[in-house]
Amino acid sequence: MLEDAIERSHQQRVADEARLVRLRNEKEVKISQCKFQNARMIQGVVDVRTQIMTNRKRKMTAPDTLLERRQTAKREIRSAKREESFRSALEQDETEQIEKPRETLLNDLRVQLNNNNNNNEEGKVENDSMDNNE
Repeated sequence: MLEDAIERSHQQRVADEARLVRLRNEKEVKISQCKFQNARMIQGVVDVRTQIMTNRKRKMTAPDTLLERRQTAKREIRSAKREESFRSALEQDETEQIEKPRETLLNDLRVQLNNNNNNNEEGKVENDSMDNNE
């Protein structure tokens, strides 16, 4: 429904702009705008327009908008992820500590640094022993 209203207002603006392009005087443009705005707000005109909208053959009524469908889909995905993480937490042993992702990453980096340092020290020791032999 909201999308239909947006489309209708856009079409009204396009029609207004096409009508006002022909007017050269700014005062005439303002008078014309006021005249058509007031015509849209007169109760008799509003009643006729609503009657036309309700009596037409092709009614534009959607059960839910595209935005609502997208939000519902996102909500379902989020709830599925939550349920999955909840089930995995239940399956794990309660005494077992779950390591945080950041801690896991830091531990891996520490191991890599220690390995690099050990390799560098071994390389230095070999280089020193080779220097001493010469």
